Amino acid sequence: MVFNRMVFNRVSPGKVASFRVKCSLVPLGEKAKTTEKKYVLNAANEQVMQEIVFRGDSAKHVFP
Repeated sequence: MVFNRMVFNRVSPGKVASFRVKCSLVPLGEKAKTTEKKYVLNAANEQVMQEIVFRGDSAKHVFP
């Protein structure tokens, strides 16, 4: 398992905000055929991204 950081940019009229998030790279058995996102609900009933896989990658990004 490899630890990494992902950067997400939020763009709204006149504003740009960047967020750096720690993630772990978990190897996949083969290259991903599709882009997939997995969410969980937190205590406030909000969707929180738990992992993301990009089509063509050989690892998934898992967030703590």
